[in-house]
Amino acid sequence: MPYPLFFFVFPWPSSSSSEPTFMLSFLYRILLLGVLGSVAQVCGYKGIEYSSATLASAISNLTPAFTFILALMFRKYT
Repeated sequence: MPYPLFFFVFPWPSSSSSEPTFMLSFLYRILLLGVLGSVAQVCGYKGIEYSSATLASAISNLTPAFTFILALMFRKYT
């Protein structure tokens, strides 16, 4: 079992009871996000594989521009 996942499944014992209980639905949400992210990445790479090398290069060079536009949309850059 990977080390970080070990602490999600078996939390460190503590004396304070003010910590929220770990719900299994939270773990399912993390798993779902991981699966959807992986599927989206595979579909993106398959789409680039079926296109030309010029388009693949152009898309990879536009990644910083997309990141900047998202930062503007979420008001992280003003």
